[in-house]
Amino acid sequence: MESGTNNLSVRKRNRQAVLRSLYRERELTRKDIADRLGLSFPTVTQILGELEEEGLVRTSGQQASTGGRRAFLNDIVPDARAAVGVSVSRHWVDLALMNLSPNAVAAEEHRVMFEDTPAYWSGLNTLVGELLEKNGVAPERVLGVGISLPGVISAIGNALEFAPTLGVERLELSRIASFFPAWHVTFGNDATLASRAEAWFRPGLGKAVYLLLSRGIGGAVISQGDEIFGSRGCEFGHMVIREGGKPCSCGRRGCLEAYCSTGVLAEAVKWETPVSLEAFFEMVGQGVPEAAAAWEEYLGHLVTGIGNLRRIFDADLIIGGEMARFLRGYADRLRQDLIRESGGRETGEYLRFCNYGKHDAAIGAALQHIDRFLREV
Repeated sequence: MESGTNNLSVRKRNRQAVLRSLYRERELTRKDIADRLGLSFPTVTQILGELEEEGLVRTSGQQASTGGRRAFLNDIVPDARAAVGVSVSRHWVDLALMNLSPNAVAAEEHRVMFEDTPAYWSGLNTLVGELLEKNGVAPERVLGVGISLPGVISAIGNALEFAPTLGVERLELSRIASFFPAWHVTFGNDATLASRAEAWFRPGLGKAVYLLLSRGIGGAVISQGDEIFGSRGCEFGHMVIREGGKPCSCGRRGCLEAYCSTGVLAEAVKWETPVSLEAFFEMVGQGVPEAAAAWEEYLGHLVTGIGNLRRIFDADLIIGGEMARFLRGYADRLRQDLIRESGGRETGEYLRFCNYGKHDAAIGAALQHIDRFLREV
């Protein structure tokens, strides 16, 4: 009995390894898979046959000719499974639909003011259903729904314990899950999930710090890029950068979030939140004094925060969230400012930018279910 159990366990691990290889590499021959995983050719052939019968793998073509018989290429079937990520913030909800391919099938945002009410959570469930229907995803193919929240998740994962940007102190996650009765629901901190989305498609990233710059500010330390669930959520937004400075939503003063959230830019030009960042940067480009001054102040505080994180962690720093696509155009300026801030001890080359931007937390939330599937199939 023990021998039979061990054989089943080995077989399951081999199936998982084959499917994960195809997920990462997309198209591989049987020989490619056997060589990468150290499996025999017959074992790979048998596993591919099983996965093809289950609708998870397909033959996608033939390898380019090298003078001999062309080998067939195997590929994972992208639409075989799907997952939805939902990112909750004070004024907006972001949704991302992922399948078994590296890119989001669809991503959208909705202006919805946060309220911890049955109507709010039921409304999010409706948005999930509409997203799936618009994209022709059958319910039986959905692995689950991941929900990203801007706050501290309890150590045992049963509650959102602290979320100042939402104006709540504790949310029981099982109660929220009850409003999504058709789905397996998971939860996570927004910055941690965003960092997972970043690391997921950067195997071998190594140690890095992820800084989420959006309506709120958070972060995560990625200890090893290809083991993304080693990431740990960090409240970088509540790092004090100016003693006795501006009040922050957490109740303290001088926090990075009080100076570098997107809402700061809205306040500077007397807009109501949510801020139109495109309009703000048009004003900066036009030299509008209020916008230009606000942007200079923002960059100065951001450099202080980044410099602190670099000294603490001595790792590459990845900027993510809504601000990433705008800050990318100021990369050279930021690096030069970071060199000066360090007294010339740094080159500034440690500064990097994310792949997904404002939808990264929603994508990371969906990837929780993709990862579980690839580990358990």
